[in-house]
Amino acid sequence: MSADNICSWCNSTVESSLHVLRDCTDTGQLWGSVINTRYQRDFFNLRTIDDWISWNLKQGKKLEFQMNNGLFMVLCWNIWKRRNERIFEGKSRFNECIIAQAKGMMSCLERVQTKTSSINWYGNGIQNCDLRWKPSETSWVSLCVDGAFSMTMIRRAWEIRICQISRDANVAADHLAKQALDAWLGLHILSFPMESLGRCMDNTYTVNESRV
Repeated sequence: MSADNICSWCNSTVESSLHVLRDCTDTGQLWGSVINTRYQRDFFNLRTIDDWISWNLKQGKKLEFQMNNGLFMVLCWNIWKRRNERIFEGKSRFNECIIAQAKGMMSCLERVQTKTSSINWYGNGIQNCDLRWKPSETSWVSLCVDGAFSMTMIRRAWEIRICQISRDANVAADHLAKQALDAWLGLHILSFPMESLGRCMDNTYTVNESRV
């Protein structure tokens, strides 16, 4: 929240999470344009953010609600992102832009789900992986990505293992991702590891080795 606790957009109300996501004037108009009028009274009258989120996730299963759970969550994310952009970057996005971007993201997610539903993930389901990154086995190549993969590569005639390494278990990769936020776009090749990365690597291996 901002330092003075007053909403930076309407400048008239204390800024709570529920105010940002639903009750601010511009945000309320956004929701009013995507939700069936039959449900709007309950939508806008729930008093706590926990009750509001729970109610929406239940209603999202109904076709007549006109907004499934995925779209609700993506809209909330975009609304919060708009708030941060306005405060920290001086940017602003219209409601129409927020809705279009959210629907575009949902469309992409649905296409990915459709394409991956027919893939046999190495026969017997997803394998459980170690809690941390480790060098690949002999004759294997490890490719670390941030949640993205190529369908063309997966369908090639080779054996593939896909596993998730949580952020907490790989603080070095998380540190590099955060450093990239302040870097110019393009390929960056580090001739030598940065000092802060070395400390992250030490912490990663120290913490995980203690669990064994």
